[in-house]
Amino acid sequence: MARITTFRRAFAYDAWANRRLLDVFAELPIPHEVLSTWSHLLLAERLWLDRILGDERNPLVLWSVLTINESSMLVSELERRWAHLLEDLPDKELDRDISFTDTKGHPQTDR
Repeated sequence: MARITTFRRAFAYDAWANRRLLDVFAELPIPHEVLSTWSHLLLAERLWLDRILGDERNPLVLWSVLTINESSMLVSELERRWAHLLEDLPDKELDRDISFTDTKGHPQTDR
């Protein structure tokens, strides 16, 4: 199996799990700490996707707390954007170096 297939499956699972959490969150009162942590995870995922695509955003938003509605919109955005990126991505692109600025303003390179 090609490595890209493993990535596609992992991100499809991530999208499913995020939608499942949204379903659960719609039924229960959500403690602030839970919403804060989940917001951070979603925003970090978006930040990394932006870095991969060369479209960096303000990293301070990582500490924002999203509403359930905002989280739902971001989950949809992430699912769509990851699917689009991974749709025709060849395996060799998985080893590409990504240059970005970390949250402290330092230039970094990572795979």
